Amino acid sequence: MIEKNYDEHEAFDYIKVNMVNSGLYSDMNGEFLEKFIQGAMESDEKYMKEAGIFPDENAPHPLDEEVIYDEEDAFNFILQDMRQNNEYRNIKDQELEDMIDDYLAYNIQYMEDIGIIS
Repeated sequence: MIEKNYDEHEAFDYIKVNMVNSGLYSDMNGEFLEKFIQGAMESDEKYMKEAGIFPDENAPHPLDEEVIYDEEDAFNFILQDMRQNNEYRNIKDQELEDMIDDYLAYNIQYMEDIGIIS
């Protein structure tokens, strides 16, 4: 497999298609799902900057090999960050947690598919 760089637009589309195809979000407004994915991606990027995975504002997206991306820490950071947004305060805790789990799983699957992690 040829390794590609992480493409935010491609990752967004990949995550969205997989979340929609899962059937778990069929009752959810498509625009809301898109806002959720965008918000999760932004929160995830904040986590990576805080964790030192992106050591510099101008750093490219490939992960710094010396820093480990901790999925549990990322999940907790994203959950806390998104809970601060009024749009997500009315979502039941378990539903938001499930959505974040799916976001993380599909984002990791995307990175595996393009060969930047294994």
